[in-house]
Amino acid sequence: MPSNRKQSSIRRRNRRAWVRGLRAGALGMALSFGSADALFAQTFVDPYGKVQQSEPGKWPTFYKPSPEDAKYDYMVANGYCKVGGWRWTEYYKTKEMDVNILPEAEFNGHLVTPTKAGQLAGRDDEGHAMGFIIHPLTAVSRVTVHGDGLLEALEPGRLVRFVANVDKQGHASEPLSRVELIAPGLVASEEAVVGSNRSLVGKIVRREGHELSVLLEKGKIRKLSLELTSDVRVTVNLADISLAAPGDGITARGRLWHPDDAPTTSALFASELTVTLSRPLGASPKKSLVKTASK
Repeated sequence: MPSNRKQSSIRRRNRRAWVRGLRAGALGMALSFGSADALFAQTFVDPYGKVQQSEPGKWPTFYKPSPEDAKYDYMVANGYCKVGGWRWTEYYKTKEMDVNILPEAEFNGHLVTPTKAGQLAGRDDEGHAMGFIIHPLTAVSRVTVHGDGLLEALEPGRLVRFVANVDKQGHASEPLSRVELIAPGLVASEEAVVGSNRSLVGKIVRREGHELSVLLEKGKIRKLSLELTSDVRVTVNLADISLAAPGDGITARGRLWHPDDAPTTSALFASELTVTLSRPLGASPKKSLVKTASK
């Protein structure tokens, strides 16, 4: 049993923490949700801190953001959930929302600004603002990024698809005029066969000028040395939302939500989102503005 002096110290510390929590809540209350940019200054996450599993194509429980979140998050971080956890639990129960019953909608426009992980802000062709919420699981939100790329986009570690005829040493019979950067798991690779044109998928190991070294996933011939033509076309078919930059085209489909305290603000829970790059991938300066959660 703690001494009276220790108990008094604990009470004083808890009071100070509570006051700091109230101040944090008051600061959050000062936020205005009058625009998509203000709304998406908040972070849309599961308050339990885990990526919720969900049926394919189904959104897990979503928790509506609130200016009071800062106060409750502070309470949890300082152990209040151990002594008053029911307050925290009841608070978040009032914020639960079933995304899957929201009306479906589509969007065509362009990206204004990436804000936080899994969130984008855009405008349609008529100038209406729209926020996008992207789930880190591809079974819930499928993202496609396509466009053109430069040689500089052929970075080590990326997957590339191409058609080539190779010899026993893995040298292509002729320079490649087209290569495609693809997302992992998009297509399966054939095995390289001497004297036969095959559609191959491999990981870039090194690029020096127009010379490309690629490692195939399988087969007897795995290490390839490829020469690229001087006017080689690099196309992009990726799923990395971090490549999105202001001005890129966006088409999306998903569930439309208007927050209770910001009825003029629209947010789309994207089940499908396609980004069309407005400038070639690899162009300088390279802008990678959105950080995503691991899948």
